[in-house]
Parts: sequence; C-alpha cells; structure tokens
Amino acid sequence: MQDRTWNILESTLESDIYETACSQGDAPSAEQLHALAQELGCRFPEEFILHSSGRFGGLYVAVKEDLWPRAKEGDVAAFWEFLFGLCTFSVAPQIPDFMNLRLTTAAFKAETGLDLVPFMRVLGDPSRYCFDAEGNIVLWSSGSNEFAPVETGFFDLLEEELRALRERKDRKLAQRQQA
Repeated sequence: MQDRTWNILESTLESDIYETACSQGDAPSAEQLHALAQELGCRFPEEFILHSSGRFGGLYVAVKEDLWPRAKEGDVAAFWEFLFGLCTFSVAPQIPDFMNLRLTTAAFKAETGLDLVPFMRVLGDPSRYCFDAEGNIVLWSSGSNEFAPVETGFFDLLEEELRALRERKDRKLAQRQQA
C-alpha cells in the first residue's frame, strides 16, 4: 500500500484554482503516529498513517479567495456556499493550531465528551470526520453531538470530499458568472 494523496490531488483539482499547503519535509514518522494514536486512545488506519507520514503530513486545500470570497459574519447563503475547502489534521512541527491533531482532539473531547479523534474537516462545516477507538471512520454531527459510521477508507473519503469541493467550486463560479 502507498500514499495516494498526490494522485488524488492531481486527478481532482486544477492547480491554479486552489491554495494548498502541507507539512512537506516535516511530516511525523509512522512510529510517531502510532505512539500518538495510543496517547489519544485510538488506532489510526494504515491509509491515514501513509498520508500523514508521507510527503504531505497534513493537507490544506481551499478555493482561492479571489474566486470564492469568504463569508463574513451575518452573511446568509445556502449551506454549501460556506464550504470552500478542507484540511486533514497533523502533528507536524509547523502545522497551524486549527490543523493540529493533538490540539483539535483535546478541544473536541472537552467540548463533546466523546472519545473520538477528529482527523479531517470540510472548511466552513462544524462537523468532523473522526476515528473511533478501533480506527473506524465516523462522521460527527455538531448539531446532534452524535456520530455515524462512514463505510469507506481514508483515501476514498479524501477523494470523495475533494471531488465534492470541485463540484461546489464549479457551482460557485457559475453562480458568480450569472450575477
């Protein structure tokens, strides 16, 4: 098995439309990630280990702001119009706090009382993709504080969410051209 992140990015996104960032050479090792999973009380699936310890080590993808202006407080729009990107969480040394796996997990557990480990979020959506103790992927809903199983692996989920982002981007750009 190998890290499919680059292949997924290359097949789903246009490079001049998105802002992307990753930890590059600062990705944690597989051993560090296994130790972190134990510390957090879960098991990370092998696909997540490959993604997080590979050349990306945490990923941020967002439609460029000049193409998709960010909502301001008080803006009213359809829910999808707030979903402008996604990120995977990491523990790389230079990762921003909002993507820091250790910090987001501590805050999530304190806020929800649930023993889940968030690993990915769609930017603009308060819900989170998480791992349970056995390493299964679940989708936590912020509205109900409940979670449901997601019947896919990490790389298929990443690809699905990036394709959905591209579809929202296409819809947003078509909407802006009509205005």
